[in-house]
Amino acid sequence: MLGTVTRYNRVEAWGFILPDDETLPDQFVIPKFIVSEPRFLMPGWRVEFTPVEVDGRAQAHNVRIISRPIARQFSDSAAVKS
Repeated sequence: MLGTVTRYNRVEAWGFILPDDETLPDQFVIPKFIVSEPRFLMPGWRVEFTPVEVDGRAQAHNVRIISRPIARQFSDSAAVKS
């Protein structure tokens, strides 16, 4: 199953993945479910995972990072014309 990381809190070590399959709910993820390096995620990253339901909660297990898009950073100095 493929999906996109929608949020990930590195301090508290948890996050959510939005599956490409729109019939599935957002999948909860923690570092122990991530099997590739690095053992954290960032919003916008594409992942492959196995959806699992544990105690009525949708979880993403065996998470593998497949792409890590880099967000463009802008600074105010770039907008200043000489």
